[in-house]
Amino acid sequence: MTLSWSQSTLGGSQGAARFQAAMNKAFGTNIHINFLPGPDMARVVNQVATEFSAGQKAHVDIVLGAARRSPRW
Repeated sequence: MTLSWSQSTLGGSQGAARFQAAMNKAFGTNIHINFLPGPDMARVVNQVATEFSAGQKAHVDIVLGAARRSPRW
């Protein structure tokens, strides 16, 4: 599994290693995470959207993104 986010998000490569260990422990799997340091979330999401629109394979398997919450009126 390839994951990509910036080194300043979710602990960067060390965070990805923690996700891998926790996931494999919780589910009894032996999944390997390939961490690809990348730009901030907005840029990664935009790149995946562009790849999708062009009918190309995404460069990552999972995208993490955050959305701002609008105030409730």
